[in-house]
Amino acid sequence: MDVAKRLMDWTEQPPEQWLTSVNRYLPPAVTAVLVLGIAYQLASITWLLVPSAPQTIVPVARPSGGPAPAASSDLDGLKSSHLFGEAHEQQTPAIETAVDAPETTLSLALTGILAGDNPQAIISPNRGPEKTYHVGDTIDNADGATLYSVEADRVLLNRGGRLETLRLPEQLSSALASITKVVSA
Repeated sequence: MDVAKRLMDWTEQPPEQWLTSVNRYLPPAVTAVLVLGIAYQLASITWLLVPSAPQTIVPVARPSGGPAPAASSDLDGLKSSHLFGEAHEQQTPAIETAVDAPETTLSLALTGILAGDNPQAIISPNRGPEKTYHVGDTIDNADGATLYSVEADRVLLNRGGRLETLRLPEQLSSALASITKVVSA
């Protein structure tokens, strides 16, 4: 049937006929809603009364103040699964110790050090443009020297299997020392 025609019929009816129609359709609708609500509540009560699988909690005695013991059987499988892959140590060629590295004779200037997880050094050939280098990068205009490591006040260069030191200028080094004192205080 057409909805517009049905609405017109409703608007033309007197209020007594509206009440008759409402009394005819409303009680079954309310009854259906109440039956559904009661069925839901009965189902909830039934699941509360039906026993589920027993869950036993065994208290574990542990020394006071100590950490709770870990379930080693569960952790062993997790440890051996290598969820994030396996890390392999990179083997670096045997080079003399970094402590006794002599000053470099290359015409380079260390103008800055960027600390963090991936340390970087800002190096420039004397009177040349600065460039940022990561550990392992070959330094431009340095006879094939590579950046071996970055330390707080200097960098170590690998020049043909021999380590050489390139230090920050004295002004930068003293400013860095004063900043380190303020941060550590």
